[in-house]
Amino acid sequence: MYRHTSKSRYGHFWFILLDLLCLNLGFFVAYMLRINAGNPYRIDLYRHMLIIMCLVDVGVILSLSTLSDVTQRGYYKEFISLAKQSIIVFLLGVLYLYTVKDAHKFSRLTLALMGVIYFPTNYLLRLGLKQLYKRYFKSTESSLLVFANLSNAEAVVESLRSRNDNNYFVSGLVI
Repeated sequence: MYRHTSKSRYGHFWFILLDLLCLNLGFFVAYMLRINAGNPYRIDLYRHMLIIMCLVDVGVILSLSTLSDVTQRGYYKEFISLAKQSIIVFLLGVLYLYTVKDAHKFSRLTLALMGVIYFPTNYLLRLGLKQLYKRYFKSTESSLLVFANLSNAEAVVESLRSRNDNNYFVSGLVI
């Protein structure tokens, strides 16, 4: 049976890291556009909000498995998956602000700008990382010997060829 290699899990780490980087970049640029004064990480409210948003983002990624099949998704499916993730992270951030009763102190425009900056930068950088990831693993192809019965051998081989996310090729078929 097929086993995930440590390289495939390692790849998801880079997507999570990229996601957190885009979140921080969106937060910093939104703060500078809205408030334009100093370092947002020195203000406790903004620093705590960013820490919570990062934790929520990682929690959403892990709990909703938004990175499953990330290298095989097309542009539209990637857009929809990232849009869902971004909306959930944004709404949980707003819920956090209302829960701790700091919503009146935090600039809502900063939060909205963060979402507007975070989503497209994350989408574009994720597409770029997917291309690098595919190119890197393209050189590590391995062969696969398929065991199947006569009635569904053709369907098994076609499904393996159509979903070649593990960079293997079918080298033989045993019936």
